[in-house]
Amino acid sequence: MRKAVVRDILDRFTPASAVLSLYGDTDRSRRSAKEIVIALKNLNRQALRLVEDWPREDQEKMRNLLEGVFPRVEDLSTDLPRGWSFFISPEVPAFSLPLPASVAAEASLNERPRLFPLIQALSPFKKTLVIVVENRSVSFYHRYGAELELLLRHVVEFPSRIKAGGRYGMEERRIERRAEEETGRLLRETAAEAKGLFGDRLFKRILAAGSKELTAPLLTLLREQLPMEEVDLLPESPERGESSLQATLDEWAQARFWQEGEALVARILSEAPKGGLAAAGMRAVLAASNRGAIHQLVLEEFEPRSGVRCTRCGALGLDEATCPLCGLETKPEKDLLEALIQQVHGKDGETLVLGRPSILREWEGIGALLRFVL
Repeated sequence: MRKAVVRDILDRFTPASAVLSLYGDTDRSRRSAKEIVIALKNLNRQALRLVEDWPREDQEKMRNLLEGVFPRVEDLSTDLPRGWSFFISPEVPAFSLPLPASVAAEASLNERPRLFPLIQALSPFKKTLVIVVENRSVSFYHRYGAELELLLRHVVEFPSRIKAGGRYGMEERRIERRAEEETGRLLRETAAEAKGLFGDRLFKRILAAGSKELTAPLLTLLREQLPMEEVDLLPESPERGESSLQATLDEWAQARFWQEGEALVARILSEAPKGGLAAAGMRAVLAASNRGAIHQLVLEEFEPRSGVRCTRCGALGLDEATCPLCGLETKPEKDLLEALIQQVHGKDGETLVLGRPSILREWEGIGALLRFVL
């Protein structure tokens, strides 16, 4: 999901000459409504100060946009997203996205959208198709930002089987077989529809939730029909409804992300010393990015770091006086990690932020999987 969202934002704002990036923290589990509103008002004032040099018409346009972003005290409720992102430019329609994780509040004005907080919030969440199978309905959901969107819902009637503690007669066995056949037909139709949605939207993961009697055979059908590395069951929840489903999905994704992060770091540190399809450490990662070799950039956490950028080809470096690629002089780059993220995504790579310390710390907290050996 994060790669698709980032690509969408970069495509939207590539023509822009300046982009105001805003991140707000609206996590009610950490602060009261009053504290959130005070922080948002401060962020609003900070944003307005950043655009004081814009033409009056553009400033007024931004004020009107912000009025729809910063909620009043009476508008705050427990169903708010934990965080949100908002991007504004004079030349491009504004874009906003609620986030499934809290972010540090900040406002920045640059030539391009600021991406790091967005990527960090989205990193645990892949583009996922969630299928909820219950006795009288089949629902297909998809996750975008903090929103769980309903794609399709069908009213169905899964037949109930005869359950008896004693012997079955012929009629009971016929009823049971018919129930099994009808259940199998409905589940095959569900798996076929999931396959169609998967092909159209290129999901990275499919999860089944609902009645265990139905999700277990559905999972078998999905694994037979789809070329998926990740087809799995969501844990059963005693509660029903979209809010409960979203909470279960969040918890599952966070737990799986921890496991995936550990495996990814181990893979990088296994390959990088051998000169394989990985790089570790700032200088090696920058060299790989300059050559368009990065498939997936991995960062522990954000640490402010400056560097240099080539005045002609845009190659990045740490302290080189001349470009490592074309030999021209370099100029200072005050936010090297943000520039690196922009460069990686501009060459169709992606970024994952662990959001915690790992054994990658011995390599300056940065590594990458590569498309080709350098």
